[in-house]
Amino acid sequence: TEQRAATFKSLEGVNFEIKNNEEYFQLKSFEHNSSYSDFSPTLWNDAIVFSSSRDTCTVIKKIHEWNKNPFLNLYKVQKNSSSEELSEELNSFAHESSATFTKDGKTIY
Repeated sequence: TEQRAATFKSLEGVNFEIKNNEEYFQLKSFEHNSSYSDFSPTLWNDAIVFSSSRDTCTVIKKIHEWNKNPFLNLYKVQKNSSSEELSEELNSFAHESSATFTKDGKTIY
């Protein structure tokens, strides 16, 4: 969200590093962010896979007691498309996050 970007920009240590390396960094809002926790992006084939606690309006919801947000699931977004769940088979009743893929893209950890 815009607030997250503003908060990130205000962090002194990170901001200092970015300012000293402006030719390598560009901060901008990611249109697929939700109002929930979205993090841990990784590239997979032609998509970005990320973790999110966004509410997908499923019938059975697991709510985390600590932050009262839905459990984490994996989502993907491809260029010029909307974000969607990575896989109903992978997204279980527990948390799924921080995906890593093998070089050939056929195995996920």
